[in-house]
Amino acid sequence: MRAKIMLISGSETALGLSLFVQQVLTDLAVAFGHSFVITEERGSALSRKEYGSPMTEETVEAADACDAALWLAPDESGLAELCDGLRCILACHVFWLPEELRGLSLLKSGVLARGILASPLSDGEEDLRRSMDRLHAMAGDRGLAFSEIPYAGERGERWQRAVRTAAERGYPLNRSVTNAPDFIRKTIEDPASMGVLLATPSACAGTRAVAEALCGQAAGLCYSLYPEKRRVRLYSVRVPDRASADETSPLGALFAVCELLKTGLGLAKEAEFLSTCCDNVLHAGWRTSDLAAESGRQPITAEGMIRLISEQIELVAALGQR
Repeated sequence: MRAKIMLISGSETALGLSLFVQQVLTDLAVAFGHSFVITEERGSALSRKEYGSPMTEETVEAADACDAALWLAPDESGLAELCDGLRCILACHVFWLPEELRGLSLLKSGVLARGILASPLSDGEEDLRRSMDRLHAMAGDRGLAFSEIPYAGERGERWQRAVRTAAERGYPLNRSVTNAPDFIRKTIEDPASMGVLLATPSACAGTRAVAEALCGQAAGLCYSLYPEKRRVRLYSVRVPDRASADETSPLGALFAVCELLKTGLGLAKEAEFLSTCCDNVLHAGWRTSDLAAESGRQPITAEGMIRLISEQIELVAALGQR
């Protein structure tokens, strides 16, 4: 297939990681016979430094013309404007890390938070209904329980009508309605059963902070996606602001790329393959310096990790030509 992908970098470290992402996407395109046109833009601090604003209208317009966009930055400055420009209705923060990273968990048990925490970017009834649709589908695909922390007042009434409409289309009627303190307590007791939560923005922010804390050093490898009404085009990874991209694991960006390939471009086979390549590298014990403490072995650079992943992709390309 032909696809146009935008990489938006918000720091010098993110710029370095975006080069690694481009390399992997190019390798995948060759291996599977696709044509990816990859463009680069600035966001957050880099955009502010160059253009005086963390997000420009020109970048939003360019992203709107792409099939998918990946945001790499140490913060979310400018991301809200991009979401608004792309007409996103939902923010989904995905915690779905390989078991090989359990040594980075904050808990002695090594259990990592697992699930999806989401909040509406629009409280219109139709957008809430579409958000419910999207999250029920995600819960079903991953075999996760679904729960809600709804709005109160007038917005709460729209939320309830959206729930009733979803139920009429065959979604489970046994709703699990909770509150932030109870959900947080349950997550701390059993992080792996976090499930899919649709919550108000304030409640989602609190539960997200707890889930990230439970993931410890691995939290930086989690990613987010922002569905529009009919598709998903925007994905993001929070990139630590380090001196060099080579000191930062590229896996968080690659996990987001896996999701981008699957839900953004409809390339499920390619997404599964890239995920397997990442898992193979981790299973072999390779780590960058920011993740090396729990592996007990000498760390490699981010470039070295990308090289290992590219070698696996190139092998598939070579086999496919026979």
